Amino acid sequence: MSTVSTYPNSTYLILDGAAAAAASVNLAAGVLSVGSPLQVLCKYNAITKASITSPVAETPQASNILVNTATSNSVYQIIIQQFNPYTTRTMTQTFTYTSDSTATLAEIVAGLKTQIDAATAAGQLFITTGGASPNITLTAVAGYTLFTVTVIQGDMTASITTPGVVAVGTPAALALQGINVTTVDDYNTCHIEYSPVSGQNIKDGVAVASVIDIYVNDSDDTGFVGALIAFLDGSSAADATAVI
Repeated sequence: MSTVSTYPNSTYLILDGAAAAAASVNLAAGVLSVGSPLQVLCKYNAITKASITSPVAETPQASNILVNTATSNSVYQIIIQQFNPYTTRTMTQTFTYTSDSTATLAEIVAGLKTQIDAATAAGQLFITTGGASPNITLTAVAGYTLFTVTVIQGDMTASITTPGVVAVGTPAALALQGINVTTVDDYNTCHIEYSPVSGQNIKDGVAVASVIDIYVNDSDDTGFVGALIAFLDGSSAADATAVI
């Protein structure tokens, strides 16, 4: 078992196999021990905050744009914004189609879809289009879960048909956090904040808590998470000062 430190006050470790068993965690007398065999992870005066987050699979968002009416020589305009987790920036693209003198719903739908597809091809958005006139269906590419559609001009209605769910604890989601696991399994996140026995963590002139994140292989977990919860919520007599 090895830990990875991140400045200035954080440490994390990844537990797979036997290290994810119930016997692989103990919290008593101001000492948190983890692993198989048990090794001291930290010594603390008090645990000030703790949480357990189960893994969540990604659900890419899907939305629909309904072109309600076709009006000749008119502007149809939408704005799509999509969060890019790899750059941590929001991509914003405006799409404008001006109908001709014999406007049809199919013409307007095709004109907007072509522009959106071009933006995705250029890496300006990550959305696939589909549907048949008078609808345009939009689906986020995996990894780019969430987006918004705003109608600026033209008789159109935008709605979410499948709410997006951002992945938590999956290998891809962890990689975005700079945590690289060696399996294809999902991981529980055990987050612990504590005041250390000695020394202080100073950030911007203020003392901050020490932080440990333990990523426990969900497929290998044979009681580790449950045992840690029992310690943290006080149902174990091992350490009455722990909180969750």
